[in-house]
Amino acid sequence: MASVYVHIPFCARKCTYCDFVSFVNAADRIDGYISALLQEAQQYKGERAETLFIGGGTPSLLSCAQMGRLMRGLRGCFVFTPDCEITAEANPNSLDAEKLRLYSEEGINRLSVGLQSTLQNELTLLGRLHTYEDFLRAYVSAVKYFDNINIDLISGLPGQTPEDFAVTLERVAELHPQHISAYSLIIEPGTPLSKKIESGLLSMPDEETDRRIYRQTAEVLSRFGYRRYEISNYALPGRECRHNIVYWTGGDYIGLGCAAHSLYHGVRSEHTCMLQQYIDNPVQTNSFTLTPDDLYEEYIMLRLRLTDGFSLDEFAAKFGFRLEEHRKKELEWLASGGFVSLEGGRCRLTRDGLDVCQTIIAKLI
Repeated sequence: MASVYVHIPFCARKCTYCDFVSFVNAADRIDGYISALLQEAQQYKGERAETLFIGGGTPSLLSCAQMGRLMRGLRGCFVFTPDCEITAEANPNSLDAEKLRLYSEEGINRLSVGLQSTLQNELTLLGRLHTYEDFLRAYVSAVKYFDNINIDLISGLPGQTPEDFAVTLERVAELHPQHISAYSLIIEPGTPLSKKIESGLLSMPDEETDRRIYRQTAEVLSRFGYRRYEISNYALPGRECRHNIVYWTGGDYIGLGCAAHSLYHGVRSEHTCMLQQYIDNPVQTNSFTLTPDDLYEEYIMLRLRLTDGFSLDEFAAKFGFRLEEHRKKELEWLASGGFVSLEGGRCRLTRDGLDVCQTIIAKLI
């Protein structure tokens, strides 16, 4: 059994912060791309899928006919479990009632909407094509068809204050979506946003302000009943994203499409980032088998993203040694500083530890 990710690398316009593999002005290649996706999926015919995530790019750019063809083709290759979580990402400006109805009819049961901010100046800064009003109209339509909706937000924007992000958090939480992803902005080299920052036209929040914005996310969302279960993800009880949990817990996943990655039966593989090259040969991948050191590092890196951390006994059974002995000095130092908890037989990061997650992970690997 595995999870399946399908990459739809098409966008109406590239956002100013984005360095994902996506292409604009390529609508004429979507049909050929879907054919390539389904050709690749044939390699896994009969594989049971517990989750399916259609991401991008902007999957909602696909027409109803194209999305219907994709879903029918995937069902012809994979055996979806009865409770399979099937997510589609969407942007507010490319969603309408006809697409939402089609998604529901085709078995998609979870929607992930890229809002990012409710403030127009921030949406403009990010290069988003929608307004907050566009989002609200799409959300009102979406709740008629879906009872499992995620909303994506981004914090730590140039010029953003804690008060600015609190407005967005409260507006979104008052809508009661089942899941909220609140990511801190990462400035990727070469993006339009990074060039403005490098030239001095924009400035990032200072460290103290960024920390306040980050801290208040958990505080505000907890008041509305959301539980933080991963560094950047919050859910109402029982509505955690099962697909992403597969990634964070080292489960098998199959990535279909241009630039998609897989971890399947201990082998990691990746596709070309070149769109036409993938369309011409969708079954070719670069692959390598993970070494014990790779597995150890990925286990620490991914499991510590989860607020529940991991079982020390489970770690010992998997790797043949105990982490609390292997990294005794490091763990004692981190625990005494209040960054790591080893209570209840689990290793997990505290609230302060989550703030500096990457530093802690570096010490343990």
